[in-house]
Amino acid sequence: MNEIGRSFDLYGFCRLDNERYVATRSVKIWEFTDYEHVLVRITEEYAADFYNRQFIDEVVAELVDAHPNHHQSYFTFVNIVESQLRPEDIQAIKELKYSKTFRLGLRGWCDLRLIVVDIPRNQIYTNKAGKEVAESYKSLLEL
Repeated sequence: MNEIGRSFDLYGFCRLDNERYVATRSVKIWEFTDYEHVLVRITEEYAADFYNRQFIDEVVAELVDAHPNHHQSYFTFVNIVESQLRPEDIQAIKELKYSKTFRLGLRGWCDLRLIVVDIPRNQIYTNKAGKEVAESYKSLLEL
């Protein structure tokens, strides 16, 4: 992530290969690959402008290889914040959307999940896409 000029405290990556065969492995019907990139940062205050469109486009350009078997990529940004979020920050988190297709969807797509952990309030805020994985991050509230 050095090329884009921003740093994160932790980076996680998952690749899942899916294949379907008929009778034997030599007769493959289809195959595709899913990816998830998790980028975690710990900050004193939340900065909504950190997750602007240009930054997200740069991250996607750097990390997504839209090869013929690419199905989907998820980018999960987790921001652990040590001070209380302001109401306008909470609203900005909920409204953040990002989705991109590659070659009209023939080479897959990517979506952005934003998860912000408000330590003082012991709350997790997410954008719409982040809601589906928010439960996995509840253990951060027990730190």
